[in-house]
Amino acid sequence: MKVWMVLHSRVFSKSITITAHTGFCGKGRTMVQIRHWQFTCFVLAAGLLLSAVQSSEAAPVTWRKDFRSAVQESKKSQKPLLIEFTASWCGYCKKMERSYADEHVSRHLKNCFIPVVVDADENERLVASVGVEALPTTVIVSPELKILKRITGYKTPKQLEKDLGELCRKTHQKQTPRVVARINSPVARNIAYDNYCLVSLLEQRLLKQGNPGHTSTYDGNVVCFASAQHKQHFDANPEKYWPVMAGRCPVTAVEKGIEHAGLPEFGAVYHGRLWFFADEAHRERFARGPERYVPVRTR
Repeated sequence: MKVWMVLHSRVFSKSITITAHTGFCGKGRTMVQIRHWQFTCFVLAAGLLLSAVQSSEAAPVTWRKDFRSAVQESKKSQKPLLIEFTASWCGYCKKMERSYADEHVSRHLKNCFIPVVVDADENERLVASVGVEALPTTVIVSPELKILKRITGYKTPKQLEKDLGELCRKTHQKQTPRVVARINSPVARNIAYDNYCLVSLLEQRLLKQGNPGHTSTYDGNVVCFASAQHKQHFDANPEKYWPVMAGRCPVTAVEKGIEHAGLPEFGAVYHGRLWFFADEAHRERFARGPERYVPVRTR
């Protein structure tokens, strides 16, 4: 599933409490109180309508209990196994369960892993083969059954989110090879922006792959569209659909002074324009204070 964020440009006369309806836990979570800007987080999959995706993402994390079946599911989906070794007598294991229930952590679980819970007392051979020496222990295993990471002991939700987020990004990059044109090159011939249709992104908030039969060249980049009609819309007003800063991440530009290509998967609509960000964390920082990043050079 992909997360898309829409930052509405309607101005309110008083301060408001902003709630991000992520759909991951079924309820909105109050993020921050700021003035003027309201934003709503939409959960979208390529080509699917919002309502269908939100209902699926609202479901809780499904922890597998059959290890053999989980291994087969991992191989089929090419998602790594996340094996949580626990025991009924382990107090910190209970605390760890609450960490995994955090909405940000559970989002990573659903998007990037096949989560499996293993009772250490009932699976001593598996415990020994993996080398578990303390509880709780979490072991991340690739579909080829190679250990990718071992997390020993209790971790707070923030610590878990950081550890799993790094692995989640690597998994996503492996499953979705990037084909991004060099933004500054006037002769770049690759399909820009991971082949996503810019018109679908702006008009429909859909991560929709373009059709190679419908392309245009703009600012030295080849862009692809979902249909001939989408291409016509773009050709009539390309500046409307072209991402701010040509798709570079405004957060890295302001905070680090470097140009870093953003990804459509971590995109937002703000002031009626497309903005792309390096990752989800950068997009969230933008959402908490967009006015800090807006004055940057837009082309």
